[in-house]
Amino acid sequence: MRLAASLPLLSLALTGLVLTTPLAGTAHAATCSRGSGPDLSGRDLTQATLPEDLSCANLRGAKLAGVRLPYTLVKADLRGADLTEADLSGADARSALFTKADLQDAKLYGARLEGADFRQARLNRATLHSAQLDGARFEGASLVSSALYGADLRKADFSKADLDQATLHNSLLIDTVMRDAKLTEVMLYTSTMTGTVFDGADLTHSRLDGSDLTGATFKGATVSRVDLRDSRGLDLAGSKGMPADLPEAAADCAPGSGPDFSGQDFTQVTEFPDDLSCADLTGAKLDGVDLSSIRFRKALLRNVSANGASLRYLTGADLSGAQLSGAQFVSGKLEGATLVGANLNDTRFTSADARKADFRSATLIRARFQSAMLAGARFAGADVTELDLGRGDTGADLSGSHSTVSLGWKIFWGILGAVLLLIGYGIVRGSAKRRRALRERDARTAARLAQVRAELTEEVTRFGEAIDAADGRTREASAADWHRILDTYEQAREQVEKASVIGDLNQARETLNRGRKDLKRLMKN
Repeated sequence: MRLAASLPLLSLALTGLVLTTPLAGTAHAATCSRGSGPDLSGRDLTQATLPEDLSCANLRGAKLAGVRLPYTLVKADLRGADLTEADLSGADARSALFTKADLQDAKLYGARLEGADFRQARLNRATLHSAQLDGARFEGASLVSSALYGADLRKADFSKADLDQATLHNSLLIDTVMRDAKLTEVMLYTSTMTGTVFDGADLTHSRLDGSDLTGATFKGATVSRVDLRDSRGLDLAGSKGMPADLPEAAADCAPGSGPDFSGQDFTQVTEFPDDLSCADLTGAKLDGVDLSSIRFRKALLRNVSANGASLRYLTGADLSGAQLSGAQFVSGKLEGATLVGANLNDTRFTSADARKADFRSATLIRARFQSAMLAGARFAGADVTELDLGRGDTGADLSGSHSTVSLGWKIFWGILGAVLLLIGYGIVRGSAKRRRALRERDARTAARLAQVRAELTEEVTRFGEAIDAADGRTREASAADWHRILDTYEQAREQVEKASVIGDLNQARETLNRGRKDLKRLMKN
């Protein structure tokens, strides 16, 4: 009996022997615990013929590369095992442990792997299509280029797993966790992903078109260039990046009810979906981006920064408070659009249809509306300085708008005012200086006048004394001669007293000199 019991272990120790009888100690999968069965850990089993049932077997670190494994591996412990190119197709490995195992290029299609643990395992290029992986764990696993299409992945956990270029189309991912997973260029189209958690995942260039995404979350997920055409129940709230395609918005969609891209920076994005109708882009950055082919019907673009951008299809869009300086709306469709308080300086609306658009309180300095249709548009409170409406009947009603002096003119008038102020200051200063000079000159003249008056007054007095003295010595003189000399004296005295300028005193001096000469001639006779 002891020899019969040792035969299975002996056959495994000898390379090439066939083991067809059940291993000693094999337990039923329903009652055994993981790894509690036969201990084959660390063995090289590449040449062994294994039994059909290895339930609960301990195969930790075993070498099974290229081996066709038994059909029953329920609760088997294969942690760290080498299973490269191994064949487990159709196997029943429910609740088996594959943690850190190498399953690269392995075949697991159609296998039952519910509750299996593949954490940190390597499954690159492995085929798991049509496999039952309900509740399986793949946290931190690498599944690059693996095939999981048609698989049942309900409640499976792929947190931080790498599924780059994997194929999962037509799969069930109900309540599946893909948190922080790498899902770049992954095929997930026409899958059921209700309640799937994509938070923090990178889905760049992946395909999710035609899928049911009801209740799926994308908080912090990167959805750049993702194909989401014809998907249902989509809610991209909190996601990052711009998808390549989105589901077509309903004709009666409410503004902002579409995908949420608020606050994101799209200035470096080169690919946009054709239709962003009813999307929420509040506060997004789109400066200089060409969006002329994108439909923004009923989209929320409040406070968006799109300076220098090109936009066209904006029927019913809300651009309140948007920064759109230098933007191009050539042949734009803005019927019923709201641009209240928007900065539209230097914008072009050539041939645009802006009927019933709301431009209230907007700044439209140097904006151009040549050949635009503006019937019913409102401009109350708008700044329309240098607004160019071109020729023809645009239907514009600018009542309530106003114009302000442009910055260039403000600078011009400011400089001119400064120049005039300087000129005026110079004139005033020069005038004051001249008045001061005149006062000083007048003071000097008055002083000179007083001085000369005093001198002449004294000379006139001496002339009078000379006349008195001569009167006693020249009795032979005629009365006419004396009268002439006395008249000259009186005239000179009167001229000195009445003189107001130096010229008057000069005349008095001349009179005085004439009288002196007459008196001198009289004295000689």
